Amino acid sequence: MVSPANPSLPRSFVMAPWAVVFGSLNAFTEEFLYRNALIPAIRPQFGTQHALVASAFIFGSGHWSGLPSGAIGVALTLVLGYIAGKAMVETKGTF
Repeated sequence: MVSPANPSLPRSFVMAPWAVVFGSLNAFTEEFLYRNALIPAIRPQFGTQHALVASAFIFGSGHWSGLPSGAIGVALTLVLGYIAGKAMVETKGTF
């Protein structure tokens, strides 16, 4: 299918910037929720290590239907969530 605005440009090229925008928005939202909001909220009660593990498990379980899906997808995102959380705690910030 071609874009009505530019018949020589495939629709996928027209939609690519939107995919980048929404993908970036999704990544930022996940970072904020699972690390910047969750870890500081539970860290005083449970300690740093338990907060990191809890955040990683919650983050990982949300990716059951991701790509890859199932237990492998959860395991991969669990590890990534732990590493990202640990990096945030050690650097005292997101960036």
